[in-house]
Amino acid sequence: MGAGQSVVKKAKNKENKKDYAIKFLNKHFKGQTVPKQTLTHEVDMLKTISHENIVSLCEAVESQNTLYMVMELVEGVDLLSVSQSLGPLRPALAGYVIGRIVSAVSYLHARGIVHMDVKPENVLVNYLNNSVKLTDFGSAKEVAKMTGVAGTINYMAPEIIKRMNGLNQHCDQSVDIWSIGVVAYVLLSGANPFEAKKTNDNIINRILAGKFDFSGAQWDAVPKQCKDFVVKCLQLDPKKRPTAMELMKHPWISSSPVSCAFTRREQDLLEEHKTSRNNSRSNSLTSIMELFGAVPSRS
Repeated sequence: MGAGQSVVKKAKNKENKKDYAIKFLNKHFKGQTVPKQTLTHEVDMLKTISHENIVSLCEAVESQNTLYMVMELVEGVDLLSVSQSLGPLRPALAGYVIGRIVSAVSYLHARGIVHMDVKPENVLVNYLNNSVKLTDFGSAKEVAKMTGVAGTINYMAPEIIKRMNGLNQHCDQSVDIWSIGVVAYVLLSGANPFEAKKTNDNIINRILAGKFDFSGAQWDAVPKQCKDFVVKCLQLDPKKRPTAMELMKHPWISSSPVSCAFTRREQDLLEEHKTSRNNSRSNSLTSIMELFGAVPSRS
């Protein structure tokens, strides 16, 4: 988002005893004051959004040096952790997760909003109740104001990379569709479709060429409809990519169960990952009242 470094911590409200996720946004970065519009961009965006597959903003509070975003807490792990812990997902489970992401993106697109950074790290998964939530709207833009460059290279549509290279390239909601295709490939195979396979190759060149395949033993048991979904999303020509609403009707997504539970073995592996992660870093449980005891204003 350009609002300096941010961290997210778990916190408890002493009054209602509920746990929340608090995102701390520094108002100063590298000696410079972050512009107000840049700092509050994500807050302003989330205030207009309400969807079961999108993390909700409860309130925003300011101190002299920090903006605190009080958000819904999703107990679990991000989708990257799911992929790293479990490897290639069962097609039914991957379809369920992708379906929830597509539902969130379809909701955003219907409101003229482009997420711009759909990737596993920005999807939170509660593997006990099977909830899937899209988060991090720091890069999100209104489709009518899609200037500049945003996103993460590994999941970035070729037209954004061309714009990054100085070309006057049109970008719209279809950049999210490309990212969804990359995420689907990652969940089904455990690898990025555009990873360089030769020393003289690189991921940007492969993205610009739309160069990927379904080689490898991990793809042998993957149904054709899953591969078809990926191919449709990863069209070099943005106009040939389906809309999010059309993706909801794709056979892989429409035939996926409306609720696909993680198996006990999968839950155990993810719990081990979560415990290991929490033990390796400080996971402070702080009172919101203590955090905001001297906070003068609300956004």
